[in-house]
This record gives sequence, structure tokens and C-alpha cells, in this order.
Amino acid sequence: MGFWRGLRTFLAPAPAPERARLAAAARRLWGRRPRTLIVVAHPDDAEAYFGAFLLRWLGKGGRAVLAVATNGEKNCIDPGMGPKDIVKTRQAEQKRAARLAGVDKVFFLGFPDGKVEEKKFRLVDRLIALIREVRPAEIWTFDPTCVFMGPRSFGGPINHPDHRAAGDAAISAASFGSGLARFGRRADAKSAGPWPARRLLLAVPSRPNLRFDPGPYLARKKRLLELYSSQFDGRAVRRALAATERSFRRVRLS
Repeated sequence: MGFWRGLRTFLAPAPAPERARLAAAARRLWGRRPRTLIVVAHPDDAEAYFGAFLLRWLGKGGRAVLAVATNGEKNCIDPGMGPKDIVKTRQAEQKRAARLAGVDKVFFLGFPDGKVEEKKFRLVDRLIALIREVRPAEIWTFDPTCVFMGPRSFGGPINHPDHRAAGDAAISAASFGSGLARFGRRADAKSAGPWPARRLLLAVPSRPNLRFDPGPYLARKKRLLELYSSQFDGRAVRRALAATERSFRRVRLS
């Protein structure tokens, strides 16, 4: 009887105060996990250019929030799909991929596809507010100085202008705007206070300083890319797996 009584005691639900204490401890632990904000131009960019590195980050206890600058309405492998259906489809694909990877949240910023450069100052303003809300330790985005990606690069040989503009806006927002109280249209008494991010990680870098082996994560990255059936056929998935994520540029801001 002593054994079974002890087993029942062990398996019994904890008292309410104990459950509350454990829940509070779990929230504190969750809050201490380092968080990154990933800023990309289109749905599927995060998985194509950061997918393996992201899976490694999340597997080591990091957290991630994703900001997608455009609606992605200009690209679809189905020629009969209209812009509104493309936006709806691509956002649904992005949400599924983020959920499968373990990303905390996706922000769709709603800028027009192909016109990020034209709207870049508005995007900087939006990203300043978002950085202050998310308060990331790192920001991942594109290297805006990379124009020529090379013949073997996914999406190449020319880096998409939306990628360069989104990277430029993210760097501007991270490197000075988000950390200075007087920057940003939303920098008022009701907004989150200044937040200086500590590091940048740049994909498709002109001058890489960080080498990375995506091999252990490619099977899982492949599953993420396959969720984007509006964008990738089997050949495109294979090209994305073969061509990207072998190097980055890491920049320390503080």
C-alpha cells in the first residue's frame, strides 16, 4: 500500500499555488531565451535564405519573430491566379512554415511587391516600432550591398531589389533608429521605449565573415520549402537547398 499511495501522490496535480509558481518560473525562463527578428522582403525568403540557420537557432533554445515586408503578390507559378488570391495563398504558406519551424509570430507589413525601395523610409519607420515591440537581441536580414549573387545562387545571379531595400531598411532601423527615442513616427509616450539591437546577421553577404554548414538541417529545411507550393516546384526546392546559407556576415552593433 505504501508504494501505491506514494505513486498516487507523485502523479497527483500540484496544488494551485505550486502550479502558479511553476508557471511564473516557466515564463521567466521563456523570456530569457534570446530572440531574433528576421526581416525579409517576401513570404518564403526566411526559409530560403535563413532556413537551416534558423532551425539551428531554434534548436539551441533561441526564439524568432518574422517580419515580411511585402505581400508577394507579383510571383506565383500558377499563371491563372489573381493578385488577391496570391497574397492569401502566400500568407497562408508563410504561417504554416513558421508554425512548423517554431517561429513565435509573423508580421505581414503589407508593402507592395517590387516597390520596397520606393517605400523604404516608411518601412524604416515601421521597423523601428517593431524592433521596440519585439526587443530582439539579433536582427537577421539581407546584405544590401550585394548586387551580384553569382550564377549558382538561388534567385541569382542578380540579388532582388526588394531584398536589398528590405536589408537596408532593417539595418537603418536597427543601427540607430530603434535605439534613439526621437527617431520613428511612433516614438511617442504610448510606444515602447528605445531598444538598441546588439547584432546583425546578413544573408547573401558581399563580405562574409561567418561560415555555416547547413547539412544537418537540410532535410527539415526541405520540408519548410515544400510548403510553398505556389512558389517552388521540385527543381526550385533542390536549387534552394544547394545554393544558399553557406556564409553570412555578422556585425556587432554594441
